[in-house]
This record gives sequence, C-alpha cells and structure tokens, in this order.
Amino acid sequence: MHVLLISPSKEYPLFDVMRSGFQESNCEVDGFFTDDESDTRKNYIYRRSFPLSYASFTRTYWLKFQKQFYAEINQKILNKVQSKHFDLVLVYNDSFLLPKTLEVIKQKSKIAFYLGDSPFYTSNKPHFLKLLIAADFVFSPDSMWVTQLYNLGVSNIDFELFGFNEKIFFQKEVTEQEKRKYSSDLAFIGRLTNSEWGLKKLLFLKPFLEFDFKIYGPSSWTRWIPDAPELKDKLVILDNPLSLQQMNTIHNCAKLSPVDSNPGLLHGFHARLLDCIGSGILPLVEYGKDLDQVFGEGVVPTVHRYVEGKELAAYYLAHEKERVEKVKTLQEICKSNYTPEKSAQRVLDRIFK
Repeated sequence: MHVLLISPSKEYPLFDVMRSGFQESNCEVDGFFTDDESDTRKNYIYRRSFPLSYASFTRTYWLKFQKQFYAEINQKILNKVQSKHFDLVLVYNDSFLLPKTLEVIKQKSKIAFYLGDSPFYTSNKPHFLKLLIAADFVFSPDSMWVTQLYNLGVSNIDFELFGFNEKIFFQKEVTEQEKRKYSSDLAFIGRLTNSEWGLKKLLFLKPFLEFDFKIYGPSSWTRWIPDAPELKDKLVILDNPLSLQQMNTIHNCAKLSPVDSNPGLLHGFHARLLDCIGSGILPLVEYGKDLDQVFGEGVVPTVHRYVEGKELAAYYLAHEKERVEKVKTLQEICKSNYTPEKSAQRVLDRIFK
C-alpha cells in the first residue's frame, strides 16, 4: 500500500510519527510539504496577514492574492498525486487544499484528514470545513470535535491519537555537562503570544513559578514580565528553536512539566503530553475529558483550577518514587495503545475495512 502524507514540513514532529507508523504497517510512504513547496514570501504574508487582511490589503487585492497562493500550491499537489498511484492521501489540517483538488484526488485515492486544530478556530483556512465534509474519513484527537463535526454532517469521523514516538522522545542517560546546562525540577518549552491565548498560558504557569523552573522560549516571553515579575528569573531565551534532540535532553534533565491546553481544544489535550511521557518527565496537565478516555480516570496528574498547580507540583517533588511509577504507568499505556504503528493500523483499518 502506498500512502502520501501532506503536512507543513518534513521537520514537523507529527509527520515523522505518521511516517514511522505507516512504514511499520508495511506501507510505502511519500510526503508533500506545503511550507517547502510554497513561495516562502507569499506563505509568510498569508499566515501573518490573514487575521488583518482587510486592514492590510484592499479586499480585491487580498482575494486575488489568496486565489493565486492556493492555486500555486494546489497545482503542485495535483502534480504529486498524479505522478504515481497512492492508495491513501492523508492530510494534516487543510494544508491549503482546495475542494476541487480533493475531488480530483478522490477519483484515484482515498483521502483522509488528521486534525491538529478545530476548523471553527482557524479563520485562515476558508475551505477547511468543506474539505472535511467531502473527505473519505476524518480523524480527530479531540472527542468533542468528533461530536461537533458528526452532528453537522461529517459521518466518517473517529477519535485517533498520533504523537507518541519513542524514537524521538525517550529516556536516556544525561551527561554532567547536560545536567549543568539544563537541570531543573520543572521545565517548559514553548512560545507565549501577545494575546489572550498568551495570557491564558501565563496564568496556567504562574503557580509553578516559585519552584526550580526553567522556561525555554523566544524573546516574546519578556513582554509578560510586568504581569509576572518572577517570570524573569525562570526564562531561558532562545535565539533559535530547539532541536527535537535538545528538547528530549531538557525533558530528561527535569522531573515535571506543566502542559497547558490551547483554547481550541474542548475535550482534548496538547500533544506535548506524549513527548513528556516518552522522555520520562511527569506531565502536569490542564484537564480535558479525553485524558480519562485515553489513560483512564485519574491516571494523569491534572490541573482543573489553575491554582491547583502549585500543590500538585509540590506533591510529586516530595514523592519521587510515586512520580517515577506514574511515568512508567503512562508509558505502558502509550506503548499498549498509541505507538505510531498501532495508530496507523487503526487508520488503515477504518478506511479500508
């Protein structure tokens, strides 16, 4: 079986998970990467300008730019899918696909989508919902998205979870040099936007700031120091993004990692949780109902009200044996149900049943 994965970039962690899973399921895997195939300048303008499109451009110019941008990418997608036979084309989010391109693909291949975002929270994806309605199958990491989309007419949709990949995030022996550089009780890696989403994340992390805590991210974090002065001593400002290998090392040099949930997730949880489990660092997770579905009720240490984070962190720092045992339990659950191969095989079984 031949599978084409369409995603933003070959450096995107989820692509590597999916590729590994389908290869282990005896599939030949090819990739198409929209960031690599699109004009870099146009891609930047589109992503940065869409929320302000009517302020940044005249309406006529914007619609013309958007049409040309989509047309160029879709022609390259068509060239790819027509270059050989693919049994399955699996698309991450919408990947700039046009509905008419989807119809051409469906003439020769099954086409499915894996959601990284809710179509209702992505204003820069104007065709997203139409694509999902017309697809052969849709897979979602949020059970509430499944319910929403099923109710409005997406009949072939199911919950699925990609993200656990021990080839990238795994426990290892760290060197003394790595310990000196990265060691801390708590670690967090990520961005903090200058928006309400950014404030939400700051409020989630604030109860953890009194611990031995290192936060790795870009300089945009410093905008929030006036709102949380204690943040200043916790920041490790990065000039360049961390590699996946560096992220794994940081996780291996810490004990706990707070994992927030972006506002678009309704019952789901951030995939960073799976990275933490692989690396052996215990995640303290903003609660979502799907945590109970995936891991069992009460298995994952969860934060309901943000003020609970401080007590939760203090407990596991004081009970190291329990922390280690909890990580092992979470790893066993992921290995039993959510390895790349098992997730990929479920996808194939649902589509080609």
